[in-house]
Amino acid sequence: MNVLIAYQGETAADHPGVYEAFECALQQGVVTRHASLFWRKNRTDQEWQQFWEDLCQRVSSEQIDWVLFHHFHDRSILVGDAIIRLRNKHPHLRIATSLGDPFCRFVHRVPCSFVQVARQSDIVFLTGFGYLSEQLARAGVRNMVLMPLGYCQDRFGKSEPNRSTKQRDGIVFIGNRRLGCNPTHELFWNGLKRIRLVEKMDQRYGSRFHLYGAGWEHLRSSRGALPFNQQGTTYASAEVVFGGFPGVTYEYYTSNRHFIAMSEGAVMVDFGVKGVERLLRHQAHWLLFQSTKSLINQIDAILDGEAKDSLDMAMRGRDRVRTHFSKKSLTKAMIQIWSDFDASRCAHGRAPIPELPYVLPEFSGAGSKHLFVRHWIG
Repeated sequence: MNVLIAYQGETAADHPGVYEAFECALQQGVVTRHASLFWRKNRTDQEWQQFWEDLCQRVSSEQIDWVLFHHFHDRSILVGDAIIRLRNKHPHLRIATSLGDPFCRFVHRVPCSFVQVARQSDIVFLTGFGYLSEQLARAGVRNMVLMPLGYCQDRFGKSEPNRSTKQRDGIVFIGNRRLGCNPTHELFWNGLKRIRLVEKMDQRYGSRFHLYGAGWEHLRSSRGALPFNQQGTTYASAEVVFGGFPGVTYEYYTSNRHFIAMSEGAVMVDFGVKGVERLLRHQAHWLLFQSTKSLINQIDAILDGEAKDSLDMAMRGRDRVRTHFSKKSLTKAMIQIWSDFDASRCAHGRAPIPELPYVLPEFSGAGSKHLFVRHWIG
C-alpha cells in the first residue's frame, strides 16, 4: 500500500507523532511508501492551485493507493473541482479525510471546503458524532468512522509517574481563558461554563489549585501560560488533573488534553461527554462528572485520601491510553481499516463496518459496531 499524507502544517515537526507512526509502518513493511505533502492555512488561490497540481502529479509518479487529507478543515482551503478531477484521473485511488477540531450546531459549523472533500472520500475519520455527523450525513458524507485525537507519543507518555500523593502538586488545570463575544455561539456558553468552574476551583482550593493558561491572571492560583512540551511533566506531577469542559459537547468529542494527561499517569477527572465511557471506563481508568457538585465531591475524595485506589486507577488509565490512544496506535488502526476496506471491496464489492481496537472490549462485538460509525455504506 502506497500512502500519501497531506499533513496539516508546514513540516513533519508540526505532527511528529503521526509522521513517526507512518514512518514506523513503512519500516515494518505495513505500507510500501509513505509520501508527504504539507498544507497550511492562508494560502493564496494560486498556491492552492499549485497544491492540487502537486498532489495529482505525485499520485501518478509515486503510484499512490491512499491519500489522507489530515485535519483538512481550515476555512481558507480552496477546493473547487480538484477532488473530482483527481478522481477522474485516478479512478482507483482511495481517499480518506480527517477532522480534528470542534464545531458547532448553528454557527461555526464544519467548513464547506471540508464537506466538499469528505463527500468525495471513501472514509472520513471524525473525533465526534452527534449533530456533527448528522449534518455531514445530510450533506452526503458517508463512511464516517470514530477516530479520537489521542496523544503524541513523541512528546508525551514517557515519564514514570510519582506514586506518592505527598510529593504531588495538588490539582492541575491547563487551558486558556476564552470567551467569544457572540452569545449565539455554542462555544460562548461552554466557555462560560468552564470559566465558572475554574473560578469555583480557585475559590475552593486556593494554593492547591495549579492553574496554567493565558487570561487567568486575575485569579490567585494563576501560574501563567505553559509551553505545550512542558505539559506532560506538569500532568505527571499532579495529584489530580481537572479536565474542564470541551469546546463542544457532541457525542464522543474530547480534545487531546485528557489523553496527554492520562498518558503521564495523571489521576484524571473530566467532563462526561456521551460516548466516552465506551473508550475509557469510568472509575476504572478515570473519573467523569456531569455537575459541579459531582466534580467537587470526586476531587475532595482524592485529596482527602478517601479514594484509596485513585493511583491504581491512574495506572490502569495510563496503560490503556498508552496501548490504544497514542498517535502510533491510532495510525496503525487507520492503516488496518484501509487495508480491510480494500480487501473487502475487491472481494465482495462492499466493505463491512471496521473493527476498532480502541473501543472497550464490552463494545467490540458485532452488535456494537454501529455505535462507532455513521452513514456506513461500505
